[in-house]
Amino acid sequence: MKVTIITTVFNGETTLEKTIQSVLSQNYSELEYLVIDGASTDHSFSIAKKYSGVNCSVISEPDRGFYDALNKGIALASGDVIGILNADDVYVNKEVITDVMSAFVHDPQLDCVYGDLNYVRVVGDQQTIVRRWISSEFTPKKLYLGWMPPHPTLFLRKQVYERVGIFDLHYKISGDYDFILRSFKNKSFKAKYINKLMVNMQLGGLSNRSYKNIIFKMIEDYKILGKNQFPRIITLALKNISKLDQFIRR
Repeated sequence: MKVTIITTVFNGETTLEKTIQSVLSQNYSELEYLVIDGASTDHSFSIAKKYSGVNCSVISEPDRGFYDALNKGIALASGDVIGILNADDVYVNKEVITDVMSAFVHDPQLDCVYGDLNYVRVVGDQQTIVRRWISSEFTPKKLYLGWMPPHPTLFLRKQVYERVGIFDLHYKISGDYDFILRSFKNKSFKAKYINKLMVNMQLGGLSNRSYKNIIFKMIEDYKILGKNQFPRIITLALKNISKLDQFIRR
């Protein structure tokens, strides 16, 4: 069974190479890797091109943002399963994809597999864990409580995108939340939680880059909950409160 990993990047020269290396070092053999560069003005494209080969394809062209780039990658993906790893995130070990794909092979009815994630702050060679996103088994009720899986750990069968659709470009930051609600609210959707750390996610990404972005994300979340027919105020409040338990207490 083949898996496609998609990384989108725009001016990510400081972190991209570690992301690429973490994907290509995976010990799962049937792997396709797509790096979608949005016509970066730094050295991102030249860094990615160094790894272009049998398992890795690199595309560089202007796009309409993060979710447009992801949609391009999904359209190009030839894998049975698709995973997304951002250009400042890394898999924590070489067995992550093998563990995920074993779950899909074991249960042909699975639509998705997901796990746990660390938010890390990197200063020079020093890495500090700031938040631990320990997920849990999915139940439909949890969507009303603001639950969602860590998106960088989410692996989906390609048929889910064909059935549910791709990312909505109306959203600039919360398009993944909209997609997760559209997917997981389906009564026939089957998800499996692997109780393992999968990804280290570096702080400073689109959704947590500034207070302005955090507020903008909450506004988009509010709209997305209404669109998907969830109680907006209560679910949004619970979604944000749930993050408090993720912070490392020192």
